[in-house]
Amino acid sequence: MTTTTHLGITLVEQSQSQKEITVNTALTRLDAFLNNGAKSRSINTPPGSPSSGDLYIVGPSPTGAWTGKSLNLVYFDQVWQFITPNEGITLWVDDENLIYTYNGSTWVAGINVGGTATIGQGLFYNGSQWTACSVGALDNRIINGDMRIDQRNEGASLAVSSDGVYTTDRWLARLSGTLRFTAQQVSDAPSGFVNSLKYTITTAEASLGAGDFCAIEQRIEGNNVADFAMGTSSAANIVIDFWVKTSLAGTYALSIGNSVSFNRSYVATFTVSSASTWQYVSFSIPGDTAGTWPVNTSAGMRIFITLAAGSTYQTATTGAWQGAGYFNTSSCSNIAATNGNNFQITGVRVQPGSIVLPYVPRAFGQELMLCQRYYEKTFSPGAKPAQNAGTTDAIAIVGNAVAVLVALWSSMLLNAQYQR
Repeated sequence: MTTTTHLGITLVEQSQSQKEITVNTALTRLDAFLNNGAKSRSINTPPGSPSSGDLYIVGPSPTGAWTGKSLNLVYFDQVWQFITPNEGITLWVDDENLIYTYNGSTWVAGINVGGTATIGQGLFYNGSQWTACSVGALDNRIINGDMRIDQRNEGASLAVSSDGVYTTDRWLARLSGTLRFTAQQVSDAPSGFVNSLKYTITTAEASLGAGDFCAIEQRIEGNNVADFAMGTSSAANIVIDFWVKTSLAGTYALSIGNSVSFNRSYVATFTVSSASTWQYVSFSIPGDTAGTWPVNTSAGMRIFITLAAGSTYQTATTGAWQGAGYFNTSSCSNIAATNGNNFQITGVRVQPGSIVLPYVPRAFGQELMLCQRYYEKTFSPGAKPAQNAGTTDAIAIVGNAVAVLVALWSSMLLNAQYQR
């Protein structure tokens, strides 16, 4: 009898009697296989009470009626019927929630599917699993998380001697105490990124005062985190991740706070195990169901990466929301202990949900426009704003009525910068 190449289905002969037996057997074989779902691939002993059509991938050490059929497909049709798998056959395995493909010698795990998608959701593949996620969760609420935009300094080193100075766009240098440092956009970054923000200690403070600190902060506009529903019983889970590199291996902290009042906070520590090596850090944090979280143009959420802090801003509690503003714990390192210590960060992302998505950079123009909502200059990109810089890199204003330069206005507007 002649059989098909792939599934071994017997073909009907021209003069064959009882053709219905051959046809029905073929249809049963197709029905079992095209179900595309094997109940298991780890069973070695044939089940005692199988249902008609049950399909399995025979385990590695088969016994009984399955002896000698390891890795074969087997289905039940009054008796056990076997199919020798060909390379490329793909099946869902019920008891593992995995798709397996036969590569010619063994069954290889493919896609792991978890969760159930509902209307309005998408599926995210993290390398091993497709998981249902909110489409809105694909948006990073941090602006300039990859430190590409540096309108104020354009890569020049900034000496920080007071609190609240902007470094790369949207990122505040936080400082209290006698310690001093420089902040600079640099081209040293992990794979997939171009820039990072680097702090370098220039005046050390080995023994911090109670109210002293050194931190990196971004204040997220309340409008941009309104859907987090912070301060309510529906508060969304928050995923935060980033890359860091420091000359001082040790323990540092992430802190989330509310509004300018900063009377709600969540502190989570992370350990940098190897000095001068890029390290990935991620957190999954439950949303805060208490406190006031603005949903307007003011600061709705504050993100801190704390490099040093005195006892006033230290907490003994991590991994929980608290009714006060804290930066780190007493076990955290002090980046300001020694001159020359440095700390770098990039790839910062804050999003609702529980799935850590890959960092996908926005188009440069889009990121720049987001930054320009808060700060804009009339100098061309790449030119650091400065007073009395002449007309180089400035925008000339031409009157559209007579197409002449309005000299009086240009003296006030050329090389100007404004900040909202």
